[in-house]
Amino acid sequence: MHKRMSHALATLALVLAAASAGPLAVADGAPDWQALTPAQQRVLAPVREDWEQLDDQRRERLLAGADRWLAMDAQERNAARERYQRWQAMSPEDRERLRERRQRWQDMTPEEREAVRDNARRFRELPDERREALRERWRDMTPADRDAMRQRRMERRPDQRPTPPPRPSPPPRPRPRG
Repeated sequence: MHKRMSHALATLALVLAAASAGPLAVADGAPDWQALTPAQQRVLAPVREDWEQLDDQRRERLLAGADRWLAMDAQERNAARERYQRWQAMSPEDRERLRERRQRWQDMTPEEREAVRDNARRFRELPDERREALRERWRDMTPADRDAMRQRRMERRPDQRPTPPPRPSPPPRPRPRG
């Protein structure tokens, strides 16, 4: 029974986390409990007693989170549970840093996000020794130094950004003799 209750609470926490993604447009207000599907009621069961007292926006967010949960396959749900457990294990300071990083990501332009993805891809392709040296250099920097470096990189125009070294060309194909 204890395992079932903790599973239900973890599911509710995941739904609440998913629901915190932001407000949704509400046409006619959030539905009453009886208007929910049986599957939605199962997912939202831990908040059943409070459902009618929740404001429409909160109910819509919870409902959207429940629908996202129901749309997940078993593998996605397990991954969501693991993310939730990692979140629970984080200190309040680490959570705040993660929120700030998420906000920085959301504030980026699509081009800036693509540049970050490209840098991450290039970093993954570096030899292990080089990656470790860069990590150590980063750890040795002060927060002010890190912020200054980020700012310098963001101010660079795309044509001034460092380009990855050229990849070696494949050897020429032999020509058919004829």
